[in-house]
Amino acid sequence: MEAVKRAKTEDLPARAGGPIKRVMIENPYGKGEFEKVKRRVIDPIENLFARGRLDDMQHRAAHIVRKAVEGMAQSVGSIDPERIRVDCSGAGDSTVFIMEASAMLKRAQQAVELEMGREGWNVVRRVAGDGETLTTVAFDFVVSAEEISNGGLSREAKAYASRALQLGLNHVAVEFGLMVRR
Repeated sequence: MEAVKRAKTEDLPARAGGPIKRVMIENPYGKGEFEKVKRRVIDPIENLFARGRLDDMQHRAAHIVRKAVEGMAQSVGSIDPERIRVDCSGAGDSTVFIMEASAMLKRAQQAVELEMGREGWNVVRRVAGDGETLTTVAFDFVVSAEEISNGGLSREAKAYASRALQLGLNHVAVEFGLMVRR
């Protein structure tokens, strides 16, 4: 049974940790009552950039990957048989946008995989494209059960995932002309 029911969200002013959303959740102790709670929405790329773990070029490269992944998400459409179909003659513009997003994503993937392999691209795609946190991605690099202590994660796994993200974003930045290779 899920207690969170999003009846309404409203944006509050952004703070250092990310924007805050006000969400209505069901009170588990009351029957059908809802209460307002604040929930901080954190974008991992913006969080890493705000903390100085990504530089400006890496930040821009991450947004290129994010834009391409979100553009590709538009290609996954759904048809609702309950609704009346309307004229979609203007849909050609979105097809061009999807094709451009696909080309951008493929270029970024090839640039990262050429230098770092599939594993490096997976880190970049999951953090920059899908919005997963670096800690979540770092769990894939745990070697043994002893590394996870009290629900934590070893520094080595976090450092490896962080470095893979930074290097991968550097390769994307070079590919798109944001950074010149030295």
